[in-house]
Amino acid sequence: MPNAIIYVRVSSDEQVKGMSLGFQKQDCLAYAEKKGLTIERIFEEKGESAKFADRPELIDLLEYCRKHKRLIDALIVWKIDRLSRNQLDYYYLKRTLRDLGINIHSATEPSMDDSSSIAGKIFETFSALQAEIDNTIRSERARRGMAAKIASGIHPWRSPIGYVCQQAKRHGEKKTRPDHPHPELFPIIQSVLREYAQGHRNQRELVEMLDERGLAQIRGRKTHQQFVHRLLHNYLDFYHGEIVDPWSGERYRGLHVPMLNDEEYLRVVAARDGRSYGLSIKKKLYNPDFPLRRTIRCAGCSNFLTGSYTSKRNGKRFGYYHCQNKDCSNYGRCLRKRDIEMRFEELVEQHALKTGYLDALRVALAQALDDLNRTAAAKIAYCTVQIDQLEAKRRRIYEMREDGSYTKDEFLERKGALEQQINQLKIDQVADQTQAVDLDRLFQYANDFVQTFGGKWSAIPDSVKPRFHNLLLPEGISYDPIGGYQTAKLGPVFELNQRFRNTKSPWVDCALPISDQIVENLRSFGDIMVDALDFSSAQQPDPL
Repeated sequence: MPNAIIYVRVSSDEQVKGMSLGFQKQDCLAYAEKKGLTIERIFEEKGESAKFADRPELIDLLEYCRKHKRLIDALIVWKIDRLSRNQLDYYYLKRTLRDLGINIHSATEPSMDDSSSIAGKIFETFSALQAEIDNTIRSERARRGMAAKIASGIHPWRSPIGYVCQQAKRHGEKKTRPDHPHPELFPIIQSVLREYAQGHRNQRELVEMLDERGLAQIRGRKTHQQFVHRLLHNYLDFYHGEIVDPWSGERYRGLHVPMLNDEEYLRVVAARDGRSYGLSIKKKLYNPDFPLRRTIRCAGCSNFLTGSYTSKRNGKRFGYYHCQNKDCSNYGRCLRKRDIEMRFEELVEQHALKTGYLDALRVALAQALDDLNRTAAAKIAYCTVQIDQLEAKRRRIYEMREDGSYTKDEFLERKGALEQQINQLKIDQVADQTQAVDLDRLFQYANDFVQTFGGKWSAIPDSVKPRFHNLLLPEGISYDPIGGYQTAKLGPVFELNQRFRNTKSPWVDCALPISDQIVENLRSFGDIMVDALDFSSAQQPDPL
């Protein structure tokens, strides 16, 4: 008797749990008995779609047939669409099996019995085509359903890590509510991404930070670089509160709670793509034991001084600043840390800001910023128009991809170029929006700084001293072992402060373009105050 094998398939968990596989096998076995075929093996495909040819059981079936070439005469399927819903795949499988001496039989489609006849060939072709058309219709319905879900603000797929998935499909329900933040994972990922947005961390450091903050313990496995890649590429739009329609390229505002605001998202994108957003990743050159290390320059060669400790026989340590340039005349000369920092304290007191100066500066700055605010508004409007035009182009390339005008590679290249332009314009737009200056807030920052620290350099927390040094002495200051601190260029706010004192005038000369620099300096005072307060809070003992 001729030998045969049976292949049955269902494409969903619901069918696996039901009787579909059993009914298929019964019909196939009855067909084999009727045709006098001996069944050698039954292949059962559970929960796999016929759209794809890389199904595990189908691959095993083909391998089995190759190993038993000429020993198997027939493959029995319940219907043609069980084998494939794609014409090209079906005829490829038929050709492969025919080369192995195996014919395809359909247990429920009698017209397939003689596929060598004209009627049989027509029916076989029609069955394969009907299966493909049916699958195309189903796919289109599913696509439209998911697109409608996306447009309503619901993410139709499994939610990215950091959110709790409803598992609606597992319960036989449709997803109707947005995913909500995971109580443990959401704050971990959010804090790490926000720190990455500041531009001081690289992607390798993110792996360590995530595990240090508890991600590995919660997930039960160590975090790897690929996971961070998914966070920054696959999930970032969702974390920003957007859901992207993969078919049209349209972006919709999701109903879920976003993890990142607009500026944080753009900063993360810029850091990920290696572009500037006003911040750059820098080496950690600050040492709290030697806070002037990147501020004081050698009077002999202009290089920054470094710092180190020496230990005496009694175990006491003494700190010194010194020049590392072997070609410098000051090389090897140690300058006592205590003396240098004491003199720097006096220097800061000499340039301390006073509230009278800040009041006069505010009046002058208000007059100078009228033009700046008008220019910023014009730039924002221009960016908005450009973004709208590029969004329209992006929708167009999705349409051209669908109608076959673009190959996949051409589509991805064009899409990537457009999205980079859009993101850059959004970054420019946010930068211009920040130029819409709130003078009350800016000067509140400066006044808070004056009232909190006055002219006391030692009172400023170590964590923010480098930024204060940059405001006071943007190019550093040279120190001579004999003459002490030399004259140096002051930052704009402190330079105007010195002029204000020297002229004893009630007015401050604050014209463009120096007003732009002053605005940035005042914003820096705000950043310093926020970080200084965070630092102070962290130093407070926990309440009992």
